Amino acid sequence: MMVLDVLGIILVVIGTLLYVVQIVGLFRFKYVMNKMHAAAVGDTLAAFCCIAGVMLLFWEGMANAKLALILIFIWLTSPVCSHLLARAELVTNDRFTEEMECDD
Repeated sequence: MMVLDVLGIILVVIGTLLYVVQIVGLFRFKYVMNKMHAAAVGDTLAAFCCIAGVMLLFWEGMANAKLALILIFIWLTSPVCSHLLARAELVTNDRFTEEMECDD
């Protein structure tokens, strides 16, 4: 096995573990903003690890260019989507300050 193969496998395993942590966070947190934070961080970091690992495993061909475009698309759209969802929650929830789980 080459070094790039081992590094690719390690990145895919790390990405998979990050997705598991994201899922646990989605089930453990009670408030929608906390759930959304777990999902957004998990999506960007776990997707980066998994896609970068696959790029290292399949080094030749045009697949890497396509995977790089997918990675760029995810990294650009996920934070924007999370921000818009948080903004919608803030605007539409009348009991936002009562449900918030932050300390002052």
